[in-house]
Amino acid sequence: MSGTKNGTFDKLVETLDVVEFQEILRYAIGEEAIVIRMNDFFRPQPAKLVETKRQERELERRTSDLLEKLGGPPRIIVVHDQNQAPPVFDTYGAAAIQEIISSFHRCRRVTCKAHLLYIAVHLILECPEFLSRQQKNVITKADITATTDTIEWNFWEETETAYIRIASFWDRVGQLFDFVFFNIRQYERDVFPTVMNRIQANYIPLYSEFENCEAWKKLRNYQNSKKVSGHPWLRQRRNLLVHSLHLRSTPQLSEESPIFVSAYNHLEESVRNKLKPGTMKDELEYIHLHLQAAADLFTEIIDLCYLSAKLQANKIVT
Repeated sequence: MSGTKNGTFDKLVETLDVVEFQEILRYAIGEEAIVIRMNDFFRPQPAKLVETKRQERELERRTSDLLEKLGGPPRIIVVHDQNQAPPVFDTYGAAAIQEIISSFHRCRRVTCKAHLLYIAVHLILECPEFLSRQQKNVITKADITATTDTIEWNFWEETETAYIRIASFWDRVGQLFDFVFFNIRQYERDVFPTVMNRIQANYIPLYSEFENCEAWKKLRNYQNSKKVSGHPWLRQRRNLLVHSLHLRSTPQLSEESPIFVSAYNHLEESVRNKLKPGTMKDELEYIHLHLQAAADLFTEIIDLCYLSAKLQANKIVT
């Protein structure tokens, strides 16, 4: 560690007292513990990939069958001769699916953090006595405003991260589809709608199995939906947040006489007309919607890949 070499870390250890050390640890690991404890109080409940052990076993079985069809190792490998060369398997599909699952859990974690901050703001506004009890002195309106402003800023930051991560989840799904359908093993931004359209052009006219597949219909509906709950809205918001703007409450024009006249502000106009941020409650509902869509459609993702792999294994797809 570079801090150890120049003595900075040693000085920090010497300077810290027990209380400060405890505060650092509380900050470093306390957030995760609080999120876990508060999980049952979130409304709506953050989506999960599976709700029961039975669903978990079924999804694991279905995923294992898919990976085997994609050239991955079977669940059981029997070796007859210890001296023979070990079998070779293609593990790209397994890595891609594991990345999608890990991505979902990161999306869920940041959604929980945003929800926790939303709750914190309302607790302070509706029950300020909790804040005064913690600080052990009289809390003024200025104190409440300063505290809520800080928490709200963190809320908008976590919400931004949630949008970016959920959109990235679908990029990873597109990456998997590119591999399963077209044997493409490279990453591209916004690959999900691109590969879905490529499947539509190359597979649907030829194979009725895809056109009649419920998994395909549900994924296609999410890809093309013009609603707030659809992928185009999520993709546009992610791109604006990454490349142009940051999420915040809509700027309000002052009714007082200004001391100067502002020229046309393209950024503020973009916030109002393109990003169109809602209230904290609205934005929280939006990220829950898209997290739920990712969870609901995960089985469809596996089923669509399984159908493609099955057809290719049967040499129906050339």
